[in-house]
Amino acid sequence: MADRHLFGSVDAPAAGLNIRVQLAAMDLALIGGFKHGAVSLEIDGAGALTEVGLVSADITPSGKLTLRGGGVSKFGDTTGYFSFNAGALSTQTVTTIDLDCSGTLQINSTGGVISIGNDVKNFNINIGTGGERDIQIGSNTANTKIDIDAGVGGGVSLEADQGPISLTTTTSGDMSWTSAGDTIIDAVDEIEINSSAGHIYIGNDANAQPIGIGTGAADRVITVGNATGATAVNILSGTAGINLSDTVAQVDLDGIGALSTRAITTMDLDCSGALQINSTGAAISIGNDANAFAINIGTGAAARAITVGNATGATSLGLTAGTGDITFTAHGCATPLTYNDAAETDLDASFAATSMVGAFNELKAGPIWMNGIVVNANAYTVNAGDEYAILHVTYTATGACAITIQTAWIAIDYNTIYVKDTGRNSFANHITIVGQANEPFEGDPAGGIMKSDGAGWWIQAYNGNLYML
Repeated sequence: MADRHLFGSVDAPAAGLNIRVQLAAMDLALIGGFKHGAVSLEIDGAGALTEVGLVSADITPSGKLTLRGGGVSKFGDTTGYFSFNAGALSTQTVTTIDLDCSGTLQINSTGGVISIGNDVKNFNINIGTGGERDIQIGSNTANTKIDIDAGVGGGVSLEADQGPISLTTTTSGDMSWTSAGDTIIDAVDEIEINSSAGHIYIGNDANAQPIGIGTGAADRVITVGNATGATAVNILSGTAGINLSDTVAQVDLDGIGALSTRAITTMDLDCSGALQINSTGAAISIGNDANAFAINIGTGAAARAITVGNATGATSLGLTAGTGDITFTAHGCATPLTYNDAAETDLDASFAATSMVGAFNELKAGPIWMNGIVVNANAYTVNAGDEYAILHVTYTATGACAITIQTAWIAIDYNTIYVKDTGRNSFANHITIVGQANEPFEGDPAGGIMKSDGAGWWIQAYNGNLYML
């Protein structure tokens, strides 16, 4: 069929204009509009365009298409539609909206807030839940702020599958974390808290709540501090004290300066430098409780100089024993044992022993000096039992005194007596000392005569003779 064209213009009156053209394939009528069969587009006298029976419409211009109304404009289907009203776009009874494009999709506002899910409907909001994506919220532009809120019974969850979660302030600015309830940080791998330019604090506010580190019932190695350079570890407490303990023993600092231990089985103090135990205000006691166990000092098999006491002022040294012994032993001592640094440094030559222990043994086996014997008569006899006696002759204040030494006493070598003119008048009233059988006194059988006021003689027996020391 050949194309047919109608050229011209028609000005319809207010009541409308009816133009009919009969064609083989189309019945075209213009009555203030167009009609094709049961379908018509009509324009009334008020300028309103309506359609009747229109099933579909395809508008595909090769250039720009503009649909714009002067009032409220709507575009949709029989269920929902878009409404344009004075520049505001809204939807009514729209069930779903899918925005999907092959390029960039942007939602912006030049003059107001951009809100997603700000009505009061209890349904989820999903952003970037499908595919591999970099999802960014916010920017580092000055004064940009991100608020993430959750209501009662809800929560905020940050999850990453095999990837990191980072919270970073890129320039300056603090990062704070406040919880009205518990804050739990739990990781399968390491947890690190560090600072490159400031202190790291845990529990540095003034809230009186406990701090627990490594308190879970698990086998752990808990390390505090390191051995680098000038690293220091300070442990401080108030009046409640410090407690160090394992499953058996306990060490307590009571908060007022006292250190005590409980249930400790063994304690080893071993150092490569000096080990000192001192007190500035009270006695130092070792083994002062009533437990009957030995105390060892310097018993290790090493060559040591063990010093007890000092020579300062009124320093004193006391050795006390109960029914047990006080034993001094020097194994293989090559030189005499020093007993008086300030005066004589060796044992007296009269001792055969070269050690103090040996000298004590000699004194124990040898004679013990008797207490003084007062002679207040004109004669006194020294018997065998008077060995190592001290005679105080007071009788010289009255008259002369004769002292006779028995032969049995003289027969014991090194028997010794001391005769003292306690009366201090032997110049006038002499003291005569003779042997019972006229044993020689310094070679003189007649004996010796003391005639010097206040004089004192040491007399010793040796080889049947008497000698003055």
